[in-house]
Amino acid sequence: MESIFDVVEPKIPFSASGQDILALQKARWAAQREARELAQMVTELREETSNLTTAITELREETHQLRHMASKEEQATREFLREVIKVIDRSEKYIQAQQLKRQRMSAGDPITLALQETIDRVESLQTSLLSKLGAFDVVRRVPAGIPNAALDHNEGTVERSDVPAGEIVEVIQPGYLWRGEALRESIVLVAREPANSSELVTF
Repeated sequence: MESIFDVVEPKIPFSASGQDILALQKARWAAQREARELAQMVTELREETSNLTTAITELREETHQLRHMASKEEQATREFLREVIKVIDRSEKYIQAQQLKRQRMSAGDPITLALQETIDRVESLQTSLLSKLGAFDVVRRVPAGIPNAALDHNEGTVERSDVPAGEIVEVIQPGYLWRGEALRESIVLVAREPANSSELVTF
């Protein structure tokens, strides 16, 4: 069986002439040179493969770190937006309470005018905050119709004959969407049929 050494270094037959011996010698040198070049290429290829494997590992680690950082940044942004929403909620409650108070006061009274000025300032602040939320792609959502289980929290039911059962009759707290997902659920009350709705009236 022919070995690799027989291929790289071909044997010279005893009956070969001088030219044949020279040709065989040149062939042997060429084969040895090609073998060295091939060995060098294999070594370089192994080094490149090792370097590429290292680079891929480093890239995976960097990608993992970037994803982790992005996740933490997203969570921090989400918490910040929720805090802004809490401020808006408090401002709404303040405005509603002060408007009721103003209705019981005399029109044109200096105290009434001062109270109205305060209400206007709070409303301006509320508008500004809503605008800032919009810059973060936050959308205020006031639901209607059938509640969305993923976006609306059903706080309870109310007997209503003028609204189909299962539909929203009151929004206790509006919801907010961020990038199309619920940043905060809305809180709603849903209609239910009156207890006597199924009774038949006969004459």
